[in-house]
Amino acid sequence: MEISFNHVIKLAARLGRSIHIFDLECTTFRGMANFGITEVAGFRVWPDKDSGAIYSHLINPEREISREAQKLTGITQSMVADKELWGARYAADYRRMAGDTWLTGYNIKTFDLHAVKDMNERYGFPIDEFKFVFDVRDLHLNLSCAENKKGTLVEVAAMYGVTPKGAAHRAKADVILTVETLDKIIDLYGMQAVLDRILPKADGAYDKLTAQAIAKFVKNKTQVSLPQLAKAFVTDEKKVSFELGRAIDERLVDPTIFAAADTQHWLAEALVEVNGELVTGGKLKPLYEALASGKPEGVLLDYVQLRVALSSMGMDWSSRKPT
Repeated sequence: MEISFNHVIKLAARLGRSIHIFDLECTTFRGMANFGITEVAGFRVWPDKDSGAIYSHLINPEREISREAQKLTGITQSMVADKELWGARYAADYRRMAGDTWLTGYNIKTFDLHAVKDMNERYGFPIDEFKFVFDVRDLHLNLSCAENKKGTLVEVAAMYGVTPKGAAHRAKADVILTVETLDKIIDLYGMQAVLDRILPKADGAYDKLTAQAIAKFVKNKTQVSLPQLAKAFVTDEKKVSFELGRAIDERLVDPTIFAAADTQHWLAEALVEVNGELVTGGKLKPLYEALASGKPEGVLLDYVQLRVALSSMGMDWSSRKPT
């Protein structure tokens, strides 16, 4: 079976560590007395190789498989009765990978990683922490800026033109689907965008994007750009622009530190010539659209620059909004 993962290989090389994409099938929900792993599958790529390796094995959970799980996965008690236990090798394998390998999968932060820790504890191979982790689901949500936070692996994969290969709700098929979805995500959004969301944030980066957080970040700075803010908050410029607009309107920041000289020079003249009703109408969008229609090529106009220009001319936008 052919699997598309060329971009995943390049990602491993950039990260400098192996990437292990894995998936589990289980007896029931975590926290139930009969919880156990019935199947494990994984796909591994190395930072210095141009190939990958896939595996899939049934596991004897030493627990009863719920009817719901049997119906969903097709894995029955008789299928796993003579299979190896999690503690035979996978407990040790995953404890080792917890310290030296990038572990990933779809929604693993919510379920799979916790399941591994549960089973490793049961079989005497406790894991304190997984040092290198990223979730393909989180990558998708972050990079796509999807408003709908829900979606199964199959549904998300379909958004990238990836279709399942193999039996549904079986670990191997889910791993292949995750690998190919990750490969498409890297191809679509670019390697650097993916790395920015996987690697630890740089000093001064913030977890939550708010107008107040922006004000804290830019304090004592004399010049800041949208790309710098987007990198600091590990998000896209559109989201940053919205919150920065709030920060300017609420007078939390000095607008002039965001000024782009060429744009501001043009706006100083354009705002004088534009229809005055647009300036005093209390709505920023019509004013922006009118200015954008006559904007010279090469001038970078956005809502932030428009707010900066209004402020520099003593026409503070927030003070003119209708009440």
